[in-house]
Amino acid sequence: MNCRKSIFKFLGIAAVCAASAACSVDDADDLALVKLGALKKEFVVEADANTFDIDIYANSAFHIERINQADWISLTCGETEDGKGAITAECEFNEGFKRKAGFVLCSDVDARRDTVYVKQKALVDAKIEFANSSVIVAGAGGENISPIETNIPFSEITVDIEYAKADNADWIESLEIVDSESENRSLAITTEANAADEIPRSATVSLSFTDGWEETVSVEFNLLQRTAKETLGRQITFEEFRQTYAMNKKVEDYVILEGIVVSNTKSHNAGENTQSTTAKIDYSISERTVYLETYDGKYGIAVQTATAEDNVFEQYDHVQILIQGASGYLVETPDRYELRNVTKAMVISRIAGSASDVPVKEKWMSQLTDDDIYTYVTLKDVEFPVRKGAITPINEGYAIGTGASRISKYPLLVRDINGDDMYMLTNTNCAYRSDGTRLPYGSGKISGVIVHERFSRFEWRDGADPAEMDDDPTLGFIGRYQIRH
Repeated sequence: MNCRKSIFKFLGIAAVCAASAACSVDDADDLALVKLGALKKEFVVEADANTFDIDIYANSAFHIERINQADWISLTCGETEDGKGAITAECEFNEGFKRKAGFVLCSDVDARRDTVYVKQKALVDAKIEFANSSVIVAGAGGENISPIETNIPFSEITVDIEYAKADNADWIESLEIVDSESENRSLAITTEANAADEIPRSATVSLSFTDGWEETVSVEFNLLQRTAKETLGRQITFEEFRQTYAMNKKVEDYVILEGIVVSNTKSHNAGENTQSTTAKIDYSISERTVYLETYDGKYGIAVQTATAEDNVFEQYDHVQILIQGASGYLVETPDRYELRNVTKAMVISRIAGSASDVPVKEKWMSQLTDDDIYTYVTLKDVEFPVRKGAITPINEGYAIGTGASRISKYPLLVRDINGDDMYMLTNTNCAYRSDGTRLPYGSGKISGVIVHERFSRFEWRDGADPAEMDDDPTLGFIGRYQIRH
Protein backbone atom coordinates (compact mmCIF):
# COMPACT_ATOMS: atom_id res chain seq x y z
CA MET A 1 0.00 0.00 0.00
CA ASN A 2 1.33 3.40 -0.93
CA CYS A 3 0.23 6.53 0.88
CA ARG A 4 0.73 9.86 -0.85
CA LYS A 5 3.27 11.83 1.14
CA SER A 6 1.76 15.12 2.16
CA ILE A 7 1.31 17.15 5.34
CA PHE A 8 -2.21 17.26 6.57
CA LYS A 9 -3.57 19.99 8.81
CA PHE A 10 -6.54 18.84 10.85
CA LEU A 11 -9.54 19.36 8.63
CA GLY A 12 -13.23 19.78 9.43
CA ILE A 13 -15.54 16.79 9.32
CA ALA A 14 -17.93 18.84 7.29
CA ALA A 15 -15.23 19.21 4.62
CA VAL A 16 -14.14 15.57 4.44
CA CYS A 17 -13.81 15.43 0.66
CA ALA A 18 -11.46 18.39 0.53
CA ALA A 19 -9.76 17.57 3.82
CA SER A 20 -8.66 13.96 3.60
CA ALA A 21 -5.56 12.09 2.56
CA ALA A 22 -6.16 8.82 0.75
CA CYS A 23 -4.13 5.63 0.71
CA SER A 24 -4.52 2.95 -2.00
CA VAL A 25 -3.66 -0.69 -2.72
CA ASP A 26 -3.70 -2.51 -6.04
CA ASP A 27 -6.02 -5.34 -4.99
CA ALA A 28 -8.34 -3.65 -2.53
CA ASP A 29 -11.35 -5.53 -3.88
CA ASP A 30 -9.75 -8.86 -2.98
CA LEU A 31 -9.20 -8.02 0.69
CA ALA A 32 -10.92 -10.55 2.97
CA LEU A 33 -10.56 -8.32 6.03
CA VAL A 34 -9.94 -4.59 6.28
CA LYS A 35 -7.31 -3.72 8.83
CA LEU A 36 -7.03 -0.14 10.08
CA GLY A 37 -5.97 1.18 13.46
CA ALA A 38 -3.32 2.84 15.58
CA LEU A 39 -1.23 0.76 17.98
CA LYS A 40 -1.51 3.51 20.61
CA LYS A 41 -4.61 5.62 21.11
CA GLU A 42 -3.25 8.54 23.14
CA PHE A 43 0.04 10.43 23.08
CA VAL A 44 1.27 12.95 25.64
CA VAL A 45 4.02 15.26 24.39
CA GLU A 46 6.04 18.09 25.91
CA ALA A 47 5.30 21.78 25.41
CA ASP A 48 8.39 22.14 23.21
CA ALA A 49 8.09 21.72 19.45
CA ASN A 50 8.54 18.04 18.71
CA THR A 51 7.99 15.32 16.13
CA PHE A 52 6.97 11.70 16.73
CA ASP A 53 5.52 8.72 14.89
CA ILE A 54 2.08 7.17 15.34
CA ASP A 55 2.41 3.50 14.39
CA ILE A 56 -0.58 2.11 12.49
CA TYR A 57 -1.91 -1.00 10.79
CA ALA A 58 -3.50 -0.40 7.37
CA ASN A 59 -4.06 -2.72 4.41
CA SER A 60 -6.40 -0.52 2.38
CA ALA A 61 -7.06 3.09 1.49
CA PHE A 62 -8.05 5.45 4.29
CA HIS A 63 -8.28 9.13 5.05
CA ILE A 64 -8.00 11.30 8.17
CA GLU A 65 -10.72 13.44 9.68
CA ARG A 66 -10.17 15.85 12.56
CA ILE A 67 -12.29 16.02 15.70
CA ASN A 68 -11.42 19.52 16.88
CA GLN A 69 -9.64 22.66 15.68
CA ALA A 70 -5.91 22.11 16.18
CA ASP A 71 -3.74 24.15 13.83
CA TRP A 72 -0.71 23.45 15.99
CA ILE A 73 -0.26 19.87 14.79
CA SER A 74 0.48 18.55 11.29
CA LEU A 75 0.40 14.96 10.04
CA THR A 76 2.46 13.25 7.36
CA CYS A 77 1.35 9.81 6.18
CA GLY A 78 4.42 7.65 5.46
CA GLU A 79 4.92 4.51 3.40
CA THR A 80 3.38 1.24 4.58
CA GLU A 81 4.80 -2.22 4.19
CA ASP A 82 3.12 -5.55 4.99
CA GLY A 83 0.17 -3.67 6.45
CA LYS A 84 2.31 -1.66 8.88
CA GLY A 85 3.15 2.01 8.68
CA ALA A 86 3.37 5.27 10.56
CA ILE A 87 1.92 8.74 10.59
CA THR A 88 4.45 11.40 11.53
CA ALA A 89 3.00 14.09 13.81
CA GLU A 90 4.69 17.46 14.13
CA CYS A 91 3.65 19.69 17.06
CA GLU A 92 4.37 23.38 17.35
CA PHE A 93 5.71 24.96 20.55
CA ASN A 94 2.91 25.48 23.06
CA GLU A 95 3.09 28.90 24.68
CA GLY A 96 -0.33 28.58 26.26
CA PHE A 97 -2.30 26.09 28.35
CA LYS A 98 -2.68 22.34 27.98
CA ARG A 99 -4.29 21.39 24.70
CA LYS A 100 -5.53 18.29 22.93
CA ALA A 101 -6.02 17.27 19.33
CA GLY A 102 -8.08 14.36 18.09
CA PHE A 103 -8.32 12.73 14.71
CA VAL A 104 -9.98 9.69 13.20
CA LEU A 105 -8.53 7.15 10.76
CA CYS A 106 -11.42 6.43 8.35
CA SER A 107 -11.40 3.47 5.97
CA ASP A 108 -12.33 4.21 2.34
CA VAL A 109 -13.35 0.55 1.88
CA ASP A 110 -15.77 -0.02 4.77
CA ALA A 111 -17.02 1.72 7.93
CA ARG A 112 -13.95 0.96 10.03
CA ARG A 113 -12.79 3.87 12.25
CA ASP A 114 -10.07 4.39 14.83
CA THR A 115 -9.58 7.49 17.01
CA VAL A 116 -6.25 8.90 18.21
CA TYR A 117 -5.64 11.77 20.62
CA VAL A 118 -2.53 13.91 21.10
CA LYS A 119 -2.25 15.85 24.36
CA GLN A 120 0.38 18.56 24.60
CA LYS A 121 1.65 19.83 27.94
CA ALA A 122 1.60 23.54 28.76
CA LEU A 123 4.32 26.10 29.17
CA VAL A 124 2.21 27.61 31.97
CA ASP A 125 -0.59 26.26 34.13
CA ALA A 126 -3.96 27.98 34.05
CA LYS A 127 -4.68 29.90 37.24
CA ILE A 128 -7.62 31.71 38.82
CA GLU A 129 -7.10 32.78 42.42
CA PHE A 130 -9.42 35.02 44.38
CA ALA A 131 -8.68 35.84 48.02
CA ASN A 132 -12.26 36.68 48.92
CA SER A 133 -14.88 34.08 49.68
CA SER A 134 -17.42 36.90 49.82
CA VAL A 135 -17.68 40.25 48.05
CA ILE A 136 -19.94 42.88 49.56
CA VAL A 137 -21.17 45.69 47.32
CA ALA A 138 -23.03 48.89 48.03
CA GLY A 139 -26.81 48.96 48.18
CA ALA A 140 -26.73 52.04 45.94
CA GLY A 141 -25.37 49.87 43.12
CA GLY A 142 -22.67 50.86 40.66
CA GLU A 143 -19.24 49.37 39.99
CA ASN A 144 -17.17 47.44 42.51
CA ILE A 145 -13.50 46.58 41.86
CA SER A 146 -11.72 43.66 43.54
CA PRO A 147 -8.20 42.31 42.90
CA ILE A 148 -7.96 38.86 41.31
CA GLU A 149 -5.03 36.75 40.09
CA THR A 150 -5.37 34.96 36.78
CA ASN A 151 -3.45 34.35 33.56
CA ILE A 152 -6.52 33.38 31.55
CA PRO A 153 -8.14 35.78 29.07
CA PHE A 154 -11.58 36.73 30.30
CA SER A 155 -13.10 35.63 27.01
CA GLU A 156 -12.14 32.03 27.89
CA ILE A 157 -13.53 32.12 31.44
CA THR A 158 -16.99 30.73 32.10
CA VAL A 159 -19.11 32.83 34.45
CA ASP A 160 -22.00 31.18 36.30
CA ILE A 161 -24.30 33.21 38.54
CA GLU A 162 -26.85 31.61 40.85
CA TYR A 163 -29.17 34.07 42.55
CA ALA A 164 -30.31 33.20 46.06
CA LYS A 165 -33.88 34.12 45.23
CA ALA A 166 -35.24 33.41 41.77
CA ASP A 167 -37.82 36.18 42.08
CA ASN A 168 -35.08 38.72 42.79
CA ALA A 169 -32.58 37.97 40.05
CA ASP A 170 -30.62 39.76 37.34
CA TRP A 171 -29.53 42.61 39.58
CA ILE A 172 -25.91 41.98 38.53
CA GLU A 173 -25.61 44.10 35.41
CA SER A 174 -22.12 43.04 34.35
CA LEU A 175 -19.08 41.12 35.53
CA GLU A 176 -15.70 41.06 33.84
CA ILE A 177 -12.00 40.66 34.46
CA VAL A 178 -9.84 43.36 32.91
CA ASP A 179 -7.14 41.60 30.87
CA SER A 180 -3.54 42.74 31.29
CA GLU A 181 0.04 41.52 30.92
CA SER A 182 0.23 40.96 34.67
CA GLU A 183 -1.57 38.17 36.50
CA ASN A 184 -2.70 40.76 39.04
CA ARG A 185 -5.92 41.94 37.45
CA SER A 186 -9.17 43.63 38.39
CA LEU A 187 -12.57 42.00 38.76
CA ALA A 188 -15.20 44.60 37.95
CA ILE A 189 -18.79 43.96 39.06
CA THR A 190 -21.61 46.37 38.28
CA THR A 191 -24.94 46.03 40.07
CA GLU A 192 -28.31 47.72 40.10
CA ALA A 193 -29.40 49.63 43.19
CA ASN A 194 -31.19 47.65 45.88
CA ALA A 195 -34.53 49.33 46.53
CA ALA A 196 -35.30 47.26 49.67
CA ASP A 197 -34.70 48.96 53.01
CA GLU A 198 -34.40 45.77 55.07
CA ILE A 199 -33.55 42.92 52.70
CA PRO A 200 -30.01 42.45 51.34
CA ARG A 201 -29.44 40.48 48.15
CA SER A 202 -27.04 37.64 47.47
CA ALA A 203 -25.79 35.47 44.64
CA THR A 204 -23.17 32.79 44.18
CA VAL A 205 -20.64 33.51 41.44
CA SER A 206 -18.39 30.87 39.86
CA LEU A 207 -15.47 31.65 37.55
CA SER A 208 -14.00 28.63 35.79
CA PHE A 209 -11.74 27.62 32.92
CA THR A 210 -11.38 24.18 31.35
CA ASP A 211 -8.23 23.49 29.35
CA GLY A 212 -7.75 21.13 26.43
CA TRP A 213 -7.20 18.19 28.76
CA GLU A 214 -10.62 18.87 30.29
CA GLU A 215 -9.02 19.87 33.58
CA THR A 216 -10.81 22.73 35.31
CA VAL A 217 -9.59 25.50 37.59
CA SER A 218 -12.22 27.60 39.29
CA VAL A 219 -13.08 29.95 42.12
CA GLU A 220 -16.44 30.58 43.74
CA PHE A 221 -17.54 33.43 45.93
CA ASN A 222 -20.66 34.96 47.41
CA LEU A 223 -21.74 38.35 46.15
CA LEU A 224 -23.80 40.24 48.72
CA GLN A 225 -25.45 43.57 48.20
CA ARG A 226 -26.37 45.77 51.12
CA THR A 227 -29.86 47.17 51.56
CA ALA A 228 -30.94 50.63 50.46
CA LYS A 229 -29.95 51.71 53.98
CA GLU A 230 -26.49 50.16 53.39
CA THR A 231 -26.94 47.40 55.97
CA LEU A 232 -26.54 43.63 55.73
CA GLY A 233 -28.04 42.61 59.01
CA ARG A 234 -27.61 42.91 62.74
CA GLN A 235 -24.81 40.92 64.35
CA ILE A 236 -25.91 38.76 67.27
CA THR A 237 -24.08 36.77 69.91
CA PHE A 238 -24.36 33.04 70.51
CA GLU A 239 -26.29 33.86 73.68
CA GLU A 240 -28.90 35.77 71.66
CA PHE A 241 -29.10 32.97 69.12
CA ARG A 242 -29.75 30.47 71.91
CA GLN A 243 -32.38 32.63 73.59
CA THR A 244 -34.16 34.15 70.59
CA TYR A 245 -33.55 32.19 67.40
CA ALA A 246 -33.22 28.54 68.49
CA MET A 247 -37.00 28.21 68.33
CA ASN A 248 -37.25 25.12 66.08
CA LYS A 249 -38.32 27.22 63.11
CA LYS A 250 -36.95 29.30 60.27
CA VAL A 251 -35.14 32.53 61.15
CA GLU A 252 -36.99 35.48 59.62
CA ASP A 253 -34.77 38.33 60.85
CA TYR A 254 -31.66 39.45 59.02
CA VAL A 255 -29.12 38.64 61.71
CA ILE A 256 -25.47 37.61 61.50
CA LEU A 257 -23.78 34.92 63.56
CA GLU A 258 -19.99 34.90 63.88
CA GLY A 259 -17.58 32.23 65.12
CA ILE A 260 -14.67 29.90 64.37
CA VAL A 261 -14.95 26.47 62.74
CA VAL A 262 -13.48 23.79 65.02
CA SER A 263 -14.23 20.66 62.97
CA ASN A 264 -12.72 19.21 59.82
CA THR A 265 -15.18 18.26 57.08
CA LYS A 266 -12.60 16.16 55.23
CA SER A 267 -12.31 13.74 58.15
CA HIS A 268 -16.04 12.86 57.95
CA ASN A 269 -16.13 12.66 61.73
CA ALA A 270 -18.32 15.71 62.33
CA GLY A 271 -22.00 14.96 62.58
CA GLU A 272 -23.99 11.84 63.36
CA ASN A 273 -24.82 9.92 60.19
CA THR A 274 -28.45 8.89 60.47
CA GLN A 275 -29.20 5.15 60.45
CA SER A 276 -32.80 4.97 59.24
CA THR A 277 -32.98 1.17 58.98
CA THR A 278 -30.74 -1.72 59.98
CA ALA A 279 -29.09 -1.54 56.55
CA LYS A 280 -29.43 2.11 55.47
CA ILE A 281 -27.31 5.07 56.58
CA ASP A 282 -27.36 8.68 55.39
CA TYR A 283 -23.63 9.36 55.10
CA SER A 284 -24.25 12.90 53.84
CA ILE A 285 -24.72 14.16 57.40
CA SER A 286 -20.97 14.13 58.05
CA GLU A 287 -20.43 15.93 54.74
CA ARG A 288 -22.89 18.65 55.74
CA THR A 289 -21.99 19.23 59.40
CA VAL A 290 -19.51 21.64 60.96
CA TYR A 291 -19.09 22.75 64.55
CA LEU A 292 -18.87 26.47 65.18
CA GLU A 293 -17.84 28.02 68.49
CA THR A 294 -17.37 31.47 69.95
CA TYR A 295 -13.92 32.99 69.86
CA ASP A 296 -13.63 32.55 73.63
CA GLY A 297 -14.76 28.91 73.42
CA LYS A 298 -17.68 29.45 75.78
CA TYR A 299 -20.49 28.27 73.49
CA GLY A 300 -20.80 26.17 70.36
CA ILE A 301 -23.43 25.18 67.82
CA ALA A 302 -23.72 22.45 65.21
CA VAL A 303 -24.21 23.88 61.73
CA GLN A 304 -25.78 21.63 59.11
CA THR A 305 -25.73 22.85 55.52
CA ALA A 306 -28.51 22.20 53.03
CA THR A 307 -26.25 20.12 50.76
CA ALA A 308 -22.67 18.86 50.80
CA GLU A 309 -21.83 21.48 48.17
CA ASP A 310 -23.00 24.20 50.57
CA ASN A 311 -20.40 23.11 53.12
CA VAL A 312 -17.62 25.45 52.02
CA PHE A 313 -16.12 25.70 55.51
CA GLU A 314 -12.55 24.73 56.36
CA GLN A 315 -11.20 23.96 59.80
CA TYR A 316 -10.22 27.13 61.71
CA ASP A 317 -12.13 29.45 59.36
CA HIS A 318 -13.40 32.67 60.92
CA VAL A 319 -16.90 32.99 59.49
CA GLN A 320 -19.91 35.27 59.48
CA ILE A 321 -23.23 33.74 58.45
CA LEU A 322 -26.37 35.70 57.59
CA ILE A 323 -28.75 33.16 59.11
CA GLN A 324 -32.03 34.54 57.70
CA GLY A 325 -33.70 31.60 55.98
CA ALA A 326 -31.90 28.95 58.05
CA SER A 327 -33.58 27.24 61.00
CA GLY A 328 -32.45 27.38 64.62
CA TYR A 329 -33.08 24.46 66.97
CA LEU A 330 -32.86 23.70 70.66
CA VAL A 331 -32.47 19.97 71.24
CA GLU A 332 -33.15 19.15 74.87
CA THR A 333 -31.76 16.77 77.50
CA PRO A 334 -29.06 17.93 77.49
CA ASP A 335 -29.66 21.32 75.88
CA ARG A 336 -27.72 21.76 72.65
CA TYR A 337 -28.16 24.20 69.81
CA GLU A 338 -28.17 23.66 66.08
CA LEU A 339 -28.47 25.75 62.93
CA ARG A 340 -29.83 23.82 59.95
CA ASN A 341 -30.33 24.37 56.24
CA VAL A 342 -27.45 26.82 55.86
CA THR A 343 -26.45 27.57 52.26
CA LYS A 344 -23.19 28.91 50.92
CA ALA A 345 -25.03 32.07 49.83
CA MET A 346 -25.49 32.91 53.53
CA VAL A 347 -21.74 33.13 54.16
CA ILE A 348 -20.86 36.81 54.13
CA SER A 349 -17.29 36.40 55.36
CA ARG A 350 -14.88 33.47 55.57
CA ILE A 351 -11.26 34.11 56.55
CA ALA A 352 -8.75 31.29 56.96
CA GLY A 353 -7.37 30.82 60.45
CA SER A 354 -5.04 28.41 62.24
CA ALA A 355 -5.09 25.97 65.15
CA SER A 356 -3.66 28.65 67.43
CA ASP A 357 -6.91 30.63 67.01
CA VAL A 358 -8.90 27.97 68.86
CA PRO A 359 -9.11 28.73 72.61
CA VAL A 360 -7.51 26.11 74.83
CA LYS A 361 -10.02 24.29 77.06
CA GLU A 362 -8.46 21.47 79.08
CA LYS A 363 -10.80 19.65 81.43
CA TRP A 364 -11.35 16.51 83.44
CA MET A 365 -14.39 14.57 82.33
CA SER A 366 -16.16 15.53 85.56
CA GLN A 367 -15.77 19.23 84.72
CA LEU A 368 -17.77 19.07 81.47
CA THR A 369 -21.05 21.00 81.32
CA ASP A 370 -23.82 21.36 78.76
CA ASP A 371 -22.23 24.62 77.55
CA ASP A 372 -19.25 22.59 76.36
CA ILE A 373 -21.39 20.75 73.80
CA TYR A 374 -20.24 21.54 70.25
CA THR A 375 -17.05 23.21 71.49
CA TYR A 376 -13.46 22.00 71.16
CA VAL A 377 -12.17 20.49 74.40
CA THR A 378 -9.03 18.63 75.46
CA LEU A 379 -9.61 15.84 77.97
CA LYS A 380 -6.72 15.42 80.43
CA ASP A 381 -4.98 12.23 81.56
CA VAL A 382 -7.11 9.71 79.70
CA GLU A 383 -6.46 6.21 78.42
CA PHE A 384 -8.13 3.41 76.48
CA PRO A 385 -8.87 0.71 79.07
CA VAL A 386 -9.41 -1.84 76.28
CA ARG A 387 -6.70 -1.31 73.68
CA LYS A 388 -7.25 -3.58 70.71
CA GLY A 389 -7.03 -2.84 66.99
CA ALA A 390 -8.13 0.38 65.34
CA ILE A 391 -10.33 3.14 66.74
CA THR A 392 -13.29 1.28 65.21
CA PRO A 393 -12.69 -2.37 66.18
CA ILE A 394 -15.61 -3.75 64.21
CA ASN A 395 -16.26 -6.49 61.68
CA GLU A 396 -15.79 -4.68 58.37
CA GLY A 397 -18.53 -6.81 56.88
CA TYR A 398 -20.99 -4.59 58.72
CA ALA A 399 -19.45 -1.29 57.63
CA ILE A 400 -19.24 1.01 54.66
CA GLY A 401 -16.35 -0.89 53.07
CA THR A 402 -18.65 -3.70 52.00
CA GLY A 403 -21.72 -1.51 51.47
CA ALA A 404 -23.56 -3.24 54.30
CA SER A 405 -24.32 0.02 56.14
CA ARG A 406 -25.23 -1.74 59.38
CA ILE A 407 -23.25 0.47 61.75
CA SER A 408 -22.79 4.23 61.36
CA LYS A 409 -20.29 4.88 64.17
CA TYR A 410 -18.37 3.20 66.97
CA PRO A 411 -18.11 4.41 70.59
CA LEU A 412 -14.70 3.56 72.08
CA LEU A 413 -14.48 3.69 75.86
CA VAL A 414 -11.98 6.11 77.45
CA ARG A 415 -11.36 6.86 81.13
CA ASP A 416 -9.35 9.45 83.00
CA ILE A 417 -7.05 9.39 86.00
CA ASN A 418 -9.98 10.19 88.31
CA GLY A 419 -11.84 7.04 87.31
CA ASP A 420 -14.48 8.79 85.19
CA ASP A 421 -15.29 7.40 81.75
CA MET A 422 -17.06 8.34 78.53
CA TYR A 423 -17.07 7.32 74.88
CA MET A 424 -15.03 8.60 71.95
CA LEU A 425 -17.13 8.52 68.77
CA THR A 426 -15.85 7.64 65.30
CA ASN A 427 -17.98 7.50 62.15
CA THR A 428 -17.53 4.41 60.00
CA ASN A 429 -16.85 6.69 57.02
CA CYS A 430 -14.17 8.60 58.93
CA ALA A 431 -11.19 9.02 56.62
CA TYR A 432 -8.59 7.60 59.01
CA ARG A 433 -10.54 5.27 61.29
CA SER A 434 -8.76 2.10 60.16
CA ASP A 435 -5.56 3.15 58.42
CA GLY A 436 -3.23 0.68 60.13
CA THR A 437 -2.34 2.96 63.04
CA ARG A 438 -2.61 1.20 66.39
CA LEU A 439 -4.19 2.77 69.44
CA PRO A 440 -1.60 4.45 71.69
CA TYR A 441 -0.36 2.93 74.93
CA GLY A 442 -0.41 4.72 78.25
CA SER A 443 -2.26 7.91 79.10
CA GLY A 444 -2.38 11.38 77.59
CA LYS A 445 -4.77 13.86 76.05
CA ILE A 446 -7.64 13.52 73.61
CA SER A 447 -8.91 16.63 71.83
CA GLY A 448 -12.16 17.00 69.95
CA VAL A 449 -15.69 18.35 69.95
CA ILE A 450 -18.00 17.45 72.83
CA VAL A 451 -21.37 16.07 71.69
CA HIS A 452 -24.38 14.21 73.04
CA GLU A 453 -25.44 11.29 70.90
CA ARG A 454 -27.10 7.95 71.51
CA PHE A 455 -26.13 4.55 70.21
CA SER A 456 -28.86 2.06 69.39
CA ARG A 457 -26.55 -0.95 69.73
CA PHE A 458 -25.96 -0.23 73.42
CA GLU A 459 -28.54 0.19 76.19
CA TRP A 460 -31.45 -1.17 74.20
CA ARG A 461 -34.80 -2.49 75.38
CA ASP A 462 -36.03 -5.83 74.02
CA GLY A 463 -38.74 -5.35 71.44
CA ALA A 464 -38.12 -1.61 71.11
CA ASP A 465 -38.40 0.06 67.72
CA PRO A 466 -35.78 2.66 66.62
CA ALA A 467 -38.61 5.14 66.09
CA GLU A 468 -39.23 5.05 69.84
CA MET A 469 -35.95 6.87 70.44
CA ASP A 470 -37.78 10.14 69.78
CA ASP A 471 -40.02 9.52 72.79
CA ASP A 472 -37.83 7.40 75.07
CA PRO A 473 -34.54 9.15 76.02
CA THR A 474 -33.24 5.99 77.71
CA LEU A 475 -33.00 4.06 74.44
CA GLY A 476 -29.39 4.03 73.25
CA PHE A 477 -28.29 6.31 76.10
CA ILE A 478 -24.50 5.96 76.52
CA GLY A 479 -23.79 8.96 78.72
CA ARG A 480 -24.46 12.67 78.82
CA TYR A 481 -21.34 13.57 76.85
CA GLN A 482 -19.13 12.00 74.20
CA ILE A 483 -16.15 13.39 72.26
CA ARG A 484 -15.61 13.40 68.49
CA HIS A 485 -11.91 13.51 67.74
